[in-house]
Amino acid sequence: MRWIALYKRILILFLILFLSLNVFAVSYTSQYPPAFNTTYVKVTSIANANYNGYLTTDPSKSLTGTWINNSWLSNGASNQRFHIDLGEAKTIINVYYENGHTEGGSTTNGAQNFTMWGSNTSTSFDDTTYATDTGWTQLTTSISAFEQHAETDTADPKYFTVTNTTPYRYYAFKIADNYGGADYISLRRIELQTLKTFITADFNSTINILDTNIQFIDTTYDTNNLINVNLTDWNWYVNTVLVSTDQNWTKTGVSEYQDYNVALSVSGTYDENTYTSYTEKTVSTGKWFGDLNFVFYDDTTETTLTEVYLEFDGTPYYSDTNDFIIINLHGITSGTHSLLMQVTGYQEKSFNLTLNEFSDINYNMGFVSSSNLSDVAFQVFTLTGTTKPNTTFFGYDNDNNFLISVKKTGATGLMNFYLNNAKSEYNFISTDLNFGTTTWTLNKPKDAITLNDINYLWQYSITGNSYSSATNIVSGVTKLLLQNTVNPYYINIQDVSNAYYPTSFGLQSVTSETTKTLNPYLYPIDSADLVLIKLLDFSTNQPISTFEELQLSLYTDSNGLLEIGTFINDSTGTYNIYMDANAKYQLIVSDQTFILSPTLSIYYLYLTQASGLQTTNDVNVIANPFVDLNSPTIFLEVRQFFFGCSAETENCYASMVFSLIAIVILAIGFSAYLTVGSLEQSILIVILLGVFTFTSFIPLWLFAITAVIAIMWGVFSWMINY
Repeated sequence: MRWIALYKRILILFLILFLSLNVFAVSYTSQYPPAFNTTYVKVTSIANANYNGYLTTDPSKSLTGTWINNSWLSNGASNQRFHIDLGEAKTIINVYYENGHTEGGSTTNGAQNFTMWGSNTSTSFDDTTYATDTGWTQLTTSISAFEQHAETDTADPKYFTVTNTTPYRYYAFKIADNYGGADYISLRRIELQTLKTFITADFNSTINILDTNIQFIDTTYDTNNLINVNLTDWNWYVNTVLVSTDQNWTKTGVSEYQDYNVALSVSGTYDENTYTSYTEKTVSTGKWFGDLNFVFYDDTTETTLTEVYLEFDGTPYYSDTNDFIIINLHGITSGTHSLLMQVTGYQEKSFNLTLNEFSDINYNMGFVSSSNLSDVAFQVFTLTGTTKPNTTFFGYDNDNNFLISVKKTGATGLMNFYLNNAKSEYNFISTDLNFGTTTWTLNKPKDAITLNDINYLWQYSITGNSYSSATNIVSGVTKLLLQNTVNPYYINIQDVSNAYYPTSFGLQSVTSETTKTLNPYLYPIDSADLVLIKLLDFSTNQPISTFEELQLSLYTDSNGLLEIGTFINDSTGTYNIYMDANAKYQLIVSDQTFILSPTLSIYYLYLTQASGLQTTNDVNVIANPFVDLNSPTIFLEVRQFFFGCSAETENCYASMVFSLIAIVILAIGFSAYLTVGSLEQSILIVILLGVFTFTSFIPLWLFAITAVIAIMWGVFSWMINY
């Protein structure tokens, strides 16, 4: 055993040594032309079409067997050039080759004496005349003659090194002769090799518009964590011209819409070897300055408009037959700029925009025809209820997202928008405020008995998070712009003649609702009574102090169910609502619906129980609606809270699945802990089923089926074992 352990240790040591030597040994990467064809590999001559020069550079070709369609053969036994285009400049320092043969024979046709050359000139690459060396640089090689291939039909790899530090795209071999063959010169394989890189050249660029320059930062990184190459040389090229040898540099005097071809060659040393990496990128400066782009539309028909006159800071523009105007912002000062827009037959627009010269801004402008104009006044308040002056709002038509106008509130928070009376939903946005707004449409009050518009002027006043009022209103529609807050607004509406009960409706503005509508119905004096509805928490029997919106609808013979107003409870959970004792109403609070014929003066509303309407008099309370036979009812409420199943529902499939999974896990755990047999396991499962059934998570029918199966399984298993 000691010999075996010693053997294993020796084997591990040899393995570690082998890996270490391979990691740190100099290795090379073969570089190939971008494609294997006559575009990238050129030779002085070929014997015929079956012996093209590019075959010798193709690593997919066989190194054994016939040389037909596998290697290059020249048409002549002397003075042949072999040119290779690598597609980009690379520093070749090693060459792998297999000399010519066919099925192990004809090895005397293999290439012998040669010289190697490098170039970055395409015209030199195209000229394969043996004696022409224009544009080429001769390279020093460790051998001057290819070795003859062994006379066997096997691979016979050979290598030689090249003394070279310059990246060349084109390489050439001038082959003077062969090993005595009469007709051809042949090479079976030749591959140009670079030092296997342990670094990857890369860089980042930052365009500084104000300084009109581009900063280039070297981000070259090691690709092998086992070594640390010491970077020593950087060569930056712009459009193939060397511009800097610094690690980082800045190109000055650049401008927009310019493309620069930037290349970086990085070199470093490790263990007396030089490693080089090269990268090339196109850096585009792109567009620097912004445009203010307007497209013009009819807000009603949503068709484009032409012949628009526009002034920008007093400078006139005219769209003529176009439906747009583009204003270049290069050179403007950052700040407020004035605009004026005019189209025949439409309202004039005059507003200011805050602009800078670098931003692209696009607006689809909606114009309202003169016949559809409606002057709507708004008053804006802060969260504390004070008016909000000098605040800019952008008004958009929600139907098409056209910008209708831009307005700023006055000293009292008032502003006027000219809106389209054929539209009803608008969105008003202000970047000066850190909260959202809801646009409320207040329709003219109606008579709750006749369902017709009241015949008198009307008025309103808002309290709550802000205060606002208006009197002697004639129009059928009034707009309010209210901030979205957690606290509600209360709006008291009445007729000026006092022929109707003044009614306090509730307005709740939330971020998800940009527009809301209130259709107020008022009862004539002596036609209704004030009814108090109190919200109570079913579990505590205490008033609900949070603000809940109540939607009140009236059952009518002519119009069916008709919404007649929304109301918000006060801090004691109380609604004060005028109701007709002879009418029937639907109340919706917190997604719960109740039906009420108000013959009493006070009602209690329990939100957590489906039938929660209760009176203070001796009236029969609606019985517990739960239909499951389990007990007690508090568990049904727990089930509803966690799984969303109504307390009235007997079969809650979510709680069933949860319970069965929990029973399996608990049974396995208890069985392992108690070390019980199959019969005891069945009894344990039945007990767990009983617990989950008692808590209403499992209905009785599922308990019965599962319990029978568990008991049968336990008895059957017990009988088999005994």
